[in-house]
Amino acid sequence: MIDVSICLITYNHERYLHDAFESIFKQKLNGLKIEIVVGEDCSTDSTRTIIIKYREKYGDIVKPIFREKNIGVVRNYVDTLSKCSGKYVAILSGDDYWIDENKLFYQFSFLENNPEYVMIGNNAFHHKYYKKGLINLGKTNQREIALDIHTKDLFLHNPFTASQIMFKNKIIKDFPEIYFSSTGEDRQFFMMLSQHGKCLLDPHVTGVYRSHPESITSKVKSNSQIIDRLYERINNAENWNKYFDNKYEDQVKIVKKQTYKKILHYSLKGFYFKKAVNCIDHLTISDFERKSVKLSFLMAKFIKKLFN
Repeated sequence: MIDVSICLITYNHERYLHDAFESIFKQKLNGLKIEIVVGEDCSTDSTRTIIIKYREKYGDIVKPIFREKNIGVVRNYVDTLSKCSGKYVAILSGDDYWIDENKLFYQFSFLENNPEYVMIGNNAFHHKYYKKGLINLGKTNQREIALDIHTKDLFLHNPFTASQIMFKNKIIKDFPEIYFSSTGEDRQFFMMLSQHGKCLLDPHVTGVYRSHPESITSKVKSNSQIIDRLYERINNAENWNKYFDNKYEDQVKIVKKQTYKKILHYSLKGFYFKKAVNCIDHLTISDFERKSVKLSFLMAKFIKKLFN
């Protein structure tokens, strides 16, 4: 029986994939049986060649799934996960890597010894790549003590880094349609897991999260794109609350309040006055603390009167 499946998701990661593989094979397994299930989403670079080389070197432990056409990150992940046979699954993106050689055994031992938990997620260093080089932005999470994370917390914020988590396999057998139509697939998956048990956020750093020009998180740059993403955030919260039988109404209210404040900021910054006006009905001046932000709110109210 496989103890841990590494669900390795990759697309056009030729510059980074070697580090991901090497960090797996440096793990001190202490008898753990693992498999590496690789979802390769029809890359246009040499990603597939790299996978084949590791398959030739390490044999059946590397189990590649080569797509004949690109199906997108969400469906690639769901299908690759369905092929994982381990008791637990550890996610690793092809552009991230692990730095703690005990990462897999530590997380496996925690979940084995604490059956009330369905997931554990460790911390990571964030390396951001620019044209001029790399910047280490420090830890992705600044907490110094372990913390239990529940569904209501995930509505407001996702503190987990996907490549640093391990979870019980086969808890989620079917993915609802809402999962494929939502954005932020990591958060939504963690929310579904959290319905089945506790999730631990562990402050110990076990890996590196990379953001670079080719990564999804680096492609949202303009004010207009940011605003669109923020509206998606509101829609996601409302739709997932309905999926969970409207149990998180309070969290949705908080999400909407926080997000409309951001939309107002970026709308005024980008001179999208109609979008700024649309935020007014969802906010009051008491929602703002800084004088400069209150002034922005009053400006939007004035603009609304002009439109009327």
